[in-house]
Amino acid sequence: MEYFFTGLALDEKRFWVNLSPEEPAKISDPLLADTELGKVMLYADLQLKKDIGRLLNHRTVSGQEFWSRLYKKAQELGVDEIPFVNRAWIVPDEIRGYEAKNQFFLLQNKLKVCLEPQIGAGKKELQVFALGLMEELILPSLTEKVNSGGSYADLRQAYAALALARWYKEKFGYPGNSFSEAA
Repeated sequence: MEYFFTGLALDEKRFWVNLSPEEPAKISDPLLADTELGKVMLYADLQLKKDIGRLLNHRTVSGQEFWSRLYKKAQELGVDEIPFVNRAWIVPDEIRGYEAKNQFFLLQNKLKVCLEPQIGAGKKELQVFALGLMEELILPSLTEKVNSGGSYADLRQAYAALALARWYKEKFGYPGNSFSEAA
């Protein structure tokens, strides 16, 4: 219920977190930061980074395949050094439900993992190749973990509550923002 009430109280623009080392002062919206929802979103973002690290570890099958193919491509392109940084985040994907007698029944609430590898300037072809590898070798495992793994259960519950809060606002014309901030 707390996630639902946070969804009612805050504008959707405020539902973001960012654990990027390049932006240490921009971790989350200040109004979201002190909520349980904000904590769940931050934890999920941290978990996502850890899961990517595990999947890219050269000791794993996926990591061995990824690095082997990336280094081979870099060699073909004459690139000696691969300064590889990966941005990843989770967003709502497919939300399906139906309404009956002023009630909303959520049938499906899938989340999507977005990836954006960033390889140094002037290496666009290698960056595109790395993205293809990430989508082929890493993204399926991440997407499965996010949508069914235990460490993301709170995030899935939070997104379901936010979907219900959105429906409630649209259905009943809820003014929003009245609990926590001036319009």
